[in-house]
Amino acid sequence: MTLLLPTDWAAAWQAQVAAEHAQFDALADPQARPGADWWSSQAARFHSSARQSLQPDTFLASVLPAIQPGTRLLDVGAGTGRYAVPLARAGAVVTAVEPSDSMVHYLEQYVAEEQVQVQVVRDHWETADVPPADVVICAHVLYPIADGASFLQKLDQHTLHQCFLCLGFESPNVWLMPFWRAIYDVERLHLPGAIPALALLHQLGIDAQFTPIAPINTLHFADLEEALVDVRIRLCLQPDATRDERLRMLLRAHMQRDPDGGWRPIQPQRMVVISWTKHEQTALH
Repeated sequence: MTLLLPTDWAAAWQAQVAAEHAQFDALADPQARPGADWWSSQAARFHSSARQSLQPDTFLASVLPAIQPGTRLLDVGAGTGRYAVPLARAGAVVTAVEPSDSMVHYLEQYVAEEQVQVQVVRDHWETADVPPADVVICAHVLYPIADGASFLQKLDQHTLHQCFLCLGFESPNVWLMPFWRAIYDVERLHLPGAIPALALLHQLGIDAQFTPIAPINTLHFADLEEALVDVRIRLCLQPDATRDERLRMLLRAHMQRDPDGGWRPIQPQRMVVISWTKHEQTALH
């Protein structure tokens, strides 16, 4: 008889991330890998998407009821300000933690253009030295973090009232699986998503809630060539005329045209909000 033991979600998370990273390292062309700032080639597109997106989207709509004028808010992995800026407009006192220099460049530009107050901390969450806040948000950051348990514990420790995570059921790059299959002839390993995150939170003793939300398709390309360049970067491929034509065919098969002429994946990422409340705290201002 085999004894069934409870899953150690912290270890399972770490193992899944390690396996995905190892597969990527084995497949990726070292000459085509991004530099130290992974997002340098994509920050401009993220910034454009943040500026053009209609807010509140379904994640921001989940957060806004927790915001009053003067609410102290931490945006962990703030990117180019997709949520930091509108939350500052709503009256929150926002601290944005973001490690990418290229993302911070556009974040500070966005803050200046919108004339809002956002304190920017250029650091990884794991090493960032910031005070706790009434509300903490973290959107699409957790997937590749090897020590997911410590990352989530620090979020909880810095939450005085409510914490909100936005995550997909799968990692954001799931739409690229057919591309990895076609180019490398492998089934690309997945990073952990929302369900393992919820299980890990409960293992840590954090009573989090799980609420599906309407998809937020943040992946948008101005044209097919911009999409091609992005796919090359994500798959660590150098330009090659024959292969690029094959990638264009795959893009046409797995993406759709928008009314504005842009392109986005046919299947938007299925998303959830994972949230929890510190009932013993009344720190909102």
